[in-house]
Amino acid sequence: MNMKRHLFLTLWFLLPWLTACQTAPKALQGEFASLSLTDLPTLQNGARVRWAGLLHQVRNERMQTCLIIVALAQKPSGKPRLASEPQGRFEACVNRFLDPAVYTRGRAITVTGTLEAIKEETVGEYPLQVPVVRMDQHLLWRPPAPQQQETILLFDPWWPSLWYHGPVLHRHHLHRSTPEAPPPSTPHKH
Repeated sequence: MNMKRHLFLTLWFLLPWLTACQTAPKALQGEFASLSLTDLPTLQNGARVRWAGLLHQVRNERMQTCLIIVALAQKPSGKPRLASEPQGRFEACVNRFLDPAVYTRGRAITVTGTLEAIKEETVGEYPLQVPVVRMDQHLLWRPPAPQQQETILLFDPWWPSLWYHGPVLHRHHLHRSTPEAPPPSTPHKH
């Protein structure tokens, strides 16, 4: 009986911690149409969407900024799945200035908003239909911390064996994140 109670309490305390990674931040929660860019013919203006991807380009116009984003599948948290296949591209616009020095190419982003239109563009000479979203909120995800590799030599008198090779020096590679961590991501409300 005591073992079952101990297991139950352990799972009870770990459950919120384990599920915390699976929920979207408050800024990205809500009711959204379960549409992806692969459903392009069925997309309707006015639909509420939450799409994610990688920033491709920032276009600052006189009264608005538009982000061209390469769409990727999302995790339950709303973060783009970086290893997934691209699903096309979409444009997310907001009526304010977004600094291209912050919104750099390749940054992961998730946007929520209302589908405004589908416009025809050409990439090179290839015709492309691009959905345009009027952003309500967006979350610019932190880039992964750069890894630093350090090699150290350790003297190990017992490896691989005194009888075959004698004491040896062998290399160990340590991987650490650099101490300069970027500031945490914050949701942006428009």
